[in-house]
Amino acid sequence: RPAFPNPSKGITCIPVNTKVPVSYTLDVFDASGRWIEQLGQGKTAGGENRFYINTQSWTSGVYQIRFRSQFGVQNQSIVVR
Repeated sequence: RPAFPNPSKGITCIPVNTKVPVSYTLDVFDASGRWIEQLGQGKTAGGENRFYINTQSWTSGVYQIRFRSQFGVQNQSIVVR
């Protein structure tokens, strides 16, 4: 399931599905692949998890949100206006 709303200028929901609980990090990268910040880390429950991020202070552009766990990486693109 994709991030919503997208494009965004405010709060955006990043849904991530995992079959089992996982340890994770959630990071954001700009369009050139430069790391911007870590949005979160911890442990999820199995199933759909929703992460809410505030993009209001971000510069307009395209960003990659990277969810990394011991089972791999999931990337989602968001556009900030």
